[in-house]
Amino acid sequence: STFLFRKLMDNSVFQNKFINRFCYYYNTRFKPNYIENHISEIAENIELEMDNHIDRWGGYIGTWNYNVGLLQGFGSARADIVKGHIGGHFQLYESSTLNLTVNPSDGGSISVSGISILESDWSGEFFNDVPIEIKSVPNSGYVFSHWEIDEDSSDDNIVITIDEDFDLRAVFLPIDSPGNLVSINEFMAINNTFNIDEAEENDDWLELYNSGTEELIVGGLYLSDNSENLTKWMIPFGTTIGSEDFLLFWCDEDQEQGQFHTNFKLSGEGESIFLVDFDGYTILDSISYSNQTADISYGRITDGNVNWRFFDIPTPAYTNFDEESLGDTNQDGELNVLDVVVMVNYVLIGEDSFGNLELVCDINGDNLVNILDIVQLVNIILGNPRLDDATVVELTQDSDSFHIRGNGYIGAIQMTISHDTDFSIDLTDSSMISKYKSTDNLTKLLIVQPFDEKIFTTNKSYVIDSIVVANSSEIIDIAKPNSFKLSKPYPNPFNPITSIEFLLPVESYVSITIYDLLGREVISLANQQYTSGTHTIRWDASTYANGVYFVNMVSGQYSSTQKIMLLK
Repeated sequence: STFLFRKLMDNSVFQNKFINRFCYYYNTRFKPNYIENHISEIAENIELEMDNHIDRWGGYIGTWNYNVGLLQGFGSARADIVKGHIGGHFQLYESSTLNLTVNPSDGGSISVSGISILESDWSGEFFNDVPIEIKSVPNSGYVFSHWEIDEDSSDDNIVITIDEDFDLRAVFLPIDSPGNLVSINEFMAINNTFNIDEAEENDDWLELYNSGTEELIVGGLYLSDNSENLTKWMIPFGTTIGSEDFLLFWCDEDQEQGQFHTNFKLSGEGESIFLVDFDGYTILDSISYSNQTADISYGRITDGNVNWRFFDIPTPAYTNFDEESLGDTNQDGELNVLDVVVMVNYVLIGEDSFGNLELVCDINGDNLVNILDIVQLVNIILGNPRLDDATVVELTQDSDSFHIRGNGYIGAIQMTISHDTDFSIDLTDSSMISKYKSTDNLTKLLIVQPFDEKIFTTNKSYVIDSIVVANSSEIIDIAKPNSFKLSKPYPNPFNPITSIEFLLPVESYVSITIYDLLGREVISLANQQYTSGTHTIRWDASTYANGVYFVNMVSGQYSSTQKIMLLK
């Protein structure tokens, strides 16, 4: 029944959205070249089977090609026919072109009637006199400024009605706030004897750090120890912090002693400290802490990083990193890539020729040495990456390669894979460091700062036992499949090796078997437990006859089959 749909059409908002969404598809998926290409792709997928089809059921390949052409012609003409139906039903007989642009091109995107337009320069034909909902969507690091129309508008949501060709440009601006570069870097809540202020008093103090490459204005930002009063104390106007420099504030409730004396003290029993943006409510940085010890500071390790630790020797207005100890793994008094190599070998195979790497390598102070410490050491040597950290990664495999794709910066990857004893592997050379160690049926590998998505290549079967991926500061999530799937083998047809990929949303027992045309089992390729994720196995059919075979996967209630053709 169309009752519900007809009733919805009585609502003018729904009706307008329906018309405009049709216009979007008219300008994209209904375009003749899109329809023709789509039909061609389908035809190409079944073309190899047409000779067999004709042999069995009769007909002519020329007839089939003719019918494909008829279908493409029908599809090409269909868009304008449907547009005529829509226009006739709603009495809309004229249309105009809407031209959308984004400036700068990476500043954001535009949404039309709830559909995101990802291109920065896009045009489409819309019916005249139908209100169109337009919304700006800024990318990370940008803020929407205004629309360039007859009268500039700063509203991020607007409604336009066109009766002629119409140009609309969304303008985005980089965020000027120093929030992602300035942070609370170190503080001391109980200062009995360590350092003194201008009045020769031992007052509490906190330190801000600018991790940027340019001097930043911080005058007008706020410091507070009260979440209910984020504007408790404002940093004086005109205050700046130099590139990779520090600024010290005395928390003593004694503002008469100087411009950098706040109107609050720090609690030695624990509280929270906030750094707040110019608007008075956006928290740029904060730290919540527990009981403190007299004359011992609490700070980030390293400067501007996410990890915190106690400092027996505080460093107000100086770097928090002790170059004579942490990270100097080869004890040569310098920090460079040689120290990273030593740490990689320690994490990968436990090699410790210096005898103290358990302490020296624990950069983030969590009493563990792993890839997080490696990325921290890289940050110290090269500086924190000027890229957005990845928050999730996706694992993919093709015929001979393993790939990791992230939505931002990846600092390091650590994997353990199991395999047969004749296993061989080629690691990517597009990285800062890439190393592996194979022992019997296990290989451990570690990649630091991969520059490419391809991690390794191999022509052997393997199973991923564990994988850990870190950005510049923390372990990040690995996207997992949300359903069982047996992918199409590749290549297909093949000679004599094909790769079979399957996806598991949870750890499962999997059986994969090859059958011939008569349904006889040819070979069992898998009969074991697999972890969740994406897996690939290979079938070497060198000793088997040409012909059609079937790959069958069974896992619990799931069963799927793919056809493959061996052509030698």
